Amino acid sequence: MKIVFYTDIPRSFKSNLAGLLADLIKSHQVVLLTEKIGENSFPEIEKVQVNQYSPGEGLIAKNKRLANLAKNIIKEQKPDIVIATGSYFFESYLRRLAKKRGIVTISALGPFFVNNLKDFVKYRYYITAHGKGILFAKIKKLFAQFVYYWLLPLTAGQLPFIGYESSILWDPTRKKGADYYFVFSEKDKQVLKNSGADIGNVFVLTHPLADPFTKESNEKIITIMEDGKPYLVNRNDFSLISEEKRREYKKEVVKTVAEILNDWKIYVKPHPKDNDKRVKQMREDFAGLAKVVGPGESAEDYIKKSYITLDYVAGMAVFSAVLMNRLVISVDWQEEFMADFYKDSDAVEYVDTREKLIFILKGIKAGDYKKEKKELKKQGFSSMLDLLEFIKNEHRK
Repeated sequence: MKIVFYTDIPRSFKSNLAGLLADLIKSHQVVLLTEKIGENSFPEIEKVQVNQYSPGEGLIAKNKRLANLAKNIIKEQKPDIVIATGSYFFESYLRRLAKKRGIVTISALGPFFVNNLKDFVKYRYYITAHGKGILFAKIKKLFAQFVYYWLLPLTAGQLPFIGYESSILWDPTRKKGADYYFVFSEKDKQVLKNSGADIGNVFVLTHPLADPFTKESNEKIITIMEDGKPYLVNRNDFSLISEEKRREYKKEVVKTVAEILNDWKIYVKPHPKDNDKRVKQMREDFAGLAKVVGPGESAEDYIKKSYITLDYVAGMAVFSAVLMNRLVISVDWQEEFMADFYKDSDAVEYVDTREKLIFILKGIKAGDYKKEKKELKKQGFSSMLDLLEFIKNEHRK
């Protein structure tokens, strides 16, 4: 089979999709639609540059270019399957134009770090409104949705994307217009179901990083993952947790770690979205306590060499660390939204008080602390190749 595979944003590609692509090229002809993932990545396959996120191009001109690019790719490459996971313009056009020609389209959903997606949509409105003016925030987002996903497609000679998930109204229950979807865990599928989504065409695929035989690191290294969220909301009443309060909270966490693990290497890994100002703040806040590395550095590389990965809010860093069989500490002292996602997890050490963190860190340093973890098991389809074979047979029915 011939497959057109779109990478989406580089950090998402490395965290989730590179392993799937490596699996596919073993047995199929793959054309990689790329967003600057590196000159030496997968040199053996054909690549087409998309540049969906590049600055300096007018919105209408870029939209037309992306629509035409998607149209030409489908026409010239004549793929049997299109795999595109995002919900921005290019992949939306790509899926739509592929389906018009009877080409099977596959997308991804998740991973989700909340138990109810409707709460997450509500949270997004609060964050947009900076904790006030929720009605205005909703109107603002709906207007942006109208402009970007209704009017802009018309300028490219396309119909509006009505009822689809978008990068503005982030609601996975709306889907993305694909024939089939995959998620990386049974829990993700259950979250979709609990949130009212149709899961009839959603399949569980083992994440490519999942490896029950990965050895734990023996290095005295802890990496503290930043979440890229200057401010958040309280999960109980959605009141705003200010940037100043979050900074003080994180300083207390890092100071506690540094006081106990005083002979360890302590890294703070900024989120890729953190700008220079935020990184400078971190270096000031954690001076003498931890080394703040670059936001563009690979989170996975730090996870691999660290004995402990610590996170504040559920996200891809913890997800990847669990898959790589690392000791993960999830800190939740001030009831932040998404910070309690791993509360009942067997794979993550959930810490809701400073005293509990101190107890765990002292135990780790003394060598007598060990969290009992369930064996990491593969879920659903064990590889993308297996899923494609199933979809191929399913689509013929």
